Amino acid sequence: MSLSLSLSLSLSFFFFYCPRLNNALTFVFFLIQVTKKNIVDIVKKLMGHMDKAEGQSYRDEVLVKVIEICTQSNYQHVTNFEWYITVLVELTRMEGTRHGRLIANSLMDVTIRVKSVRPFSVKQMGVLLDNAHLLRGTGQRNGICEVLFAASWICGEFASMLSRPRAAIEAMLKPQSTTLPGHIQAVFVQNVMKLYAHVVKEGMEDDGDEDEVADIHALLEGTLPMYVQSGDLEVQERACSVMQLLKYMKKCRDRDQDILPEVVALFDGEMNPVAPKAQRKVPVPDGPRHFARGCCSL
Repeated sequence: MSLSLSLSLSLSFFFFYCPRLNNALTFVFFLIQVTKKNIVDIVKKLMGHMDKAEGQSYRDEVLVKVIEICTQSNYQHVTNFEWYITVLVELTRMEGTRHGRLIANSLMDVTIRVKSVRPFSVKQMGVLLDNAHLLRGTGQRNGICEVLFAASWICGEFASMLSRPRAAIEAMLKPQSTTLPGHIQAVFVQNVMKLYAHVVKEGMEDDGDEDEVADIHALLEGTLPMYVQSGDLEVQERACSVMQLLKYMKKCRDRDQDILPEVVALFDGEMNPVAPKAQRKVPVPDGPRHFARGCCSL
């Protein structure tokens, strides 16, 4: 019997006889060893079952298992990361899930660590930003709208790989965005400015479109006030800072002062997250250490 047929029969047996059993998936993974050759078939079968399953809690359990088998042993069994990004994007279509943040973290982790997949991931994130279904159920904690955090951050951080930055900017400036949780609104404001800086950088080039820069500048001035009025203090602060920067840029332009290179420099370069344990490897400077001892002796 072939591996794929054996795999299909094993999964079908458990999904048919144990559709609501909490540990059914555990039994499956005891029987089937995930490898580079069968991981695509396993994930496809799990996702097909998840679409047909009843009960949100059980579907959430299947979703977690899909991500677990793909990320186990530091993505040991994943050979095509574009495929995995596609899987994560498909998982965003599961409305009602409580694992939006898990999907978002996985999208960011893969995009940051695997450079070769970034162009594909950025393209997919641009599409996600424009998807209205992610704006639904924004009141649910850890809901699917959390994916917008990752989509916004990835598009802003790797703006040079985005073919249509204006479309991403417009998506993050929709009036419905103000219904999102505060931390997502805050990252929207930050990455709108990153994308604008990228457009400014392109406009500075010989064949750049200066009219496009002026149009987006006007768009930001007209729509960012909705974030200034946010009930979240972090969103207010970021939006006010961006608005003041835009006003200063306009004032300098009226005076024929070129500060565009400085604006681009504000967001130039990649800023990757630091591992939680990385700080332990940094030696403590002598000054602060002696100061801490002095404080303890007081």
